[in-house]
Amino acid sequence: MKTLFACSLALFFFISTALCTAQTLYYNVFKGDNRIGLMKVERTEDGSQGVRYKIETEVTFRVFKEFKVESTFESIFQTGQLTYGKTLNLLNGNERESSRVIWNGSEYICERESKQKVLKQPIGYTIVQLYFEEPLTQDSVFSERFISPCFVEKAKSPHQYLIHLPDGKNNLYTYQNGVCTEVKVDLFLATIYFKLSDRDINTGTE
Repeated sequence: MKTLFACSLALFFFISTALCTAQTLYYNVFKGDNRIGLMKVERTEDGSQGVRYKIETEVTFRVFKEFKVESTFESIFQTGQLTYGKTLNLLNGNERESSRVIWNGSEYICERESKQKVLKQPIGYTIVQLYFEEPLTQDSVFSERFISPCFVEKAKSPHQYLIHLPDGKNNLYTYQNGVCTEVKVDLFLATIYFKLSDRDINTGTE
């Protein structure tokens, strides 16, 4: 009986591992030549639960005074469609902004900064996917943070794309072999770069 139980348990974990695949990317964050933070991007695919993305970023920099920015993005896709999205941005430990997108089966119930709106059109490609999937044929990408589509423009250099955000800023994404290797982000009074680390994309080791 114990042997049968042990075999059943081993088979369960084997099947769970086989059905669930994960990929992790690490990005060092730079302001000029100074490393100011780290971003971790995860993609987990489960046969029964769909595809889950999560981005965690922590950045500390100084412009007249020190700022610590922490942000989290989470998104879940079922059969290629966004069904849940959540973002949270903290500045020096205090909530700066947040958003939420929930598909109820017929429409999206969205909330950002305590303001709500409804979206009818299914969403299939969002900002979090940009790190794993080059937008070769996409002309727009949905922002979980702004709850709004963003225009995608091919840059002059191959495998580079400008993402035009609703706040008027543009982020430049660079790709190699379909994976994002660098993001240039223009902030107020500063430009920062997210550069893909040499860590192993699956284990996180150097």
